[in-house]
Parts: sequence; structure tokens; C-alpha cells
Amino acid sequence: MPRKNVLSAYQEEKFMVWFNLFDQNQDGFISEDDVQEFGTKILEFTQWPENSTVSRFMKEVNETFYQTILEKKVQWLFQDEEDQQEHNEMNEMDELAEEMENQDIQDKGNENKISKELWLHMWERLTYGSMGMQDFPVWLQLLPKVLFEVVDFKGDHEIDVDELTEFYADFMKIKEPEPAKLAQDAFNDMTDNGKYELNVTTYEQTFANFLLGRTSNYGPGMYVFGTVHSEQEPFKLTMPPEEKPMSAKQAKKERRRFSKNGLQPVFWKHA
Repeated sequence: MPRKNVLSAYQEEKFMVWFNLFDQNQDGFISEDDVQEFGTKILEFTQWPENSTVSRFMKEVNETFYQTILEKKVQWLFQDEEDQQEHNEMNEMDELAEEMENQDIQDKGNENKISKELWLHMWERLTYGSMGMQDFPVWLQLLPKVLFEVVDFKGDHEIDVDELTEFYADFMKIKEPEPAKLAQDAFNDMTDNGKYELNVTTYEQTFANFLLGRTSNYGPGMYVFGTVHSEQEPFKLTMPPEEKPMSAKQAKKERRRFSKNGLQPVFWKHA
């Protein structure tokens, strides 16, 4: 069986918010230039010195993330060797080849870029069977650590409401809902109303929920970038269909069936 997860509409929405954050020129692809510009945006927000340890760490993590996706592009599209064996019939291999062609060649000149389709395909693969950040590859586990440092611009190893407010307002450019209120709601959800500190460990758990949460009523992951608030459908109780009264003929038949097994159905007294 193909080793990938079918993303919910809510997951796709979250992942596309992240994609658009990397896609600095908004052309529908993530390029090397986009990654570099994204790093510049981080430096402008955090005011980190360009040659500082944390700046170099951020650049290395982002560049490794980008390069690894490109390196694994073919592997993800054709899946692993076991999946290839399961699809070794000629017509199925033709379908895979057609998928590869549509995915990789339809946009000439974009071979070294990450498309929206590849981005979502990647998350289908990476979220399959994952229960937390520890289940993701190391090159992905480093991303929430970088993002934590970005939000924690005070550098005290703990995110507070003021830092979340500035992150939403100045980095994410959120205007509605009001950033301060959004930050307070986010902080409450991320810390269980202040029960826990919003340190890197708590933040990584929140980020894991961002990756794996399939609906917005499950966990604080929707607040990572502060822009995903899907409308929830009201809960609907589904009742079983009303049973029709048993006819005299059906009741007589049931009495005979139950009598064979020495049982007395409760409806006898009504029949």
C-alpha cells in the first residue's frame, strides 16, 4: 500500500499558509531565492546580527530543508522500492511515469523549485504514521526550534504574550483578528491557561499539533502562524431510523426461532 496519509482540508490549509510564507515572491513556487529572502525577513524582524550563531543556524536549517525536499523529490513521487514492486505492472508504471511528468515537467524552468503540489505530496508522506515531532526526520525537527527562536526575540528561552503579539502583527502581518487578542488566545491554548511555560519543548509539541492535527478543534496548532481558523460545523447527532412495528406474522416467526434456543424475546408480551 502507498505509504502516505490523505491530508484533511484543514491540514492542506495550514500547510499552504506555511508554503506562502516561504514563497516570498508569491509565484506559486519555493525557490532558493525565496529561502534566502525569507531568511532576510527573519533577520529584519529579530534584529539578529547576520553572522551570529543563531543567524547561521537559521540559514543552515532553512537551506537544508529546501535542498532535502529537492533531493527527495523523485523518491517521494515514485515512493520507495517496496511500493515500486507493488506497482510493477506496465500500465501502473505508465501511470506513475505520467504523474512524474505532470508533476516535474509541466512547469519548464522550475525543476529546482518546490511546487504547491510537491509541497502537499511531501506532507502526505511525512505525516503518515507520525505521532509527534520525534517521528519526523531530523532535518524537519529543527524547523520548530528555529521558529521558536524567531518568536522569542527577547532571547529569554520563553515566549510570552507580547512576543506572540509582535510576531503576529509585524512578521505575519495579521490585522484581523486583533493581534493582541489573538496572541492571548494562542498563549492560553499553548500553555493550558498558563499552567505550563511556553518554552521550546512546549512549542515543539504545539508545532507537532500544527503538522498532525486534522481539525481546528483539536489542539493549539492552528496558532503557530496565527492565520488558520477554519469554521467548525455544528455537531449533529445522527439518530438511527425509527423501527417499524413488527407484524403478527413476523412476531410468530420470531417466537418459533427464539423457542428453538430456549429464549423468550421481550416483544412476546406485545405480540
